[in-house]
Amino acid sequence: MQIIRLHHVQGPRRGQCDELQLGRGGAALLGRAPDADVAFPDPEGRAVSRRHALLWLATDDAGGWHVIDLDSTAGTLLNGRRVQAQRLVHGDLLSLGATGPSLRVELGPA
Repeated sequence: MQIIRLHHVQGPRRGQCDELQLGRGGAALLGRAPDADVAFPDPEGRAVSRRHALLWLATDDAGGWHVIDLDSTAGTLLNGRRVQAQRLVHGDLLSLGATGPSLRVELGPA
């Protein structure tokens, strides 16, 4: 099992933190959907898609957390650059859209 913490630095959940623990091959959904593992309230639906992105722990990469955009309307940005799929490193800034919520990535020990 691996731990990832998402510190909300911008958006409706600013100041909060989500901690996820997944095994290899596990995934967590980010979005407005009520069943999202990391849910974002957005009553106007502008910044965050219902199924915006996945956090995925690769099966073939030691400590390999990745973010995968799920064809979201506003896109997924990593350190200010739009990405489709990208490996995460400790301290990355993950944004759901250019004006949406931003999260600081903290990777925990195994």
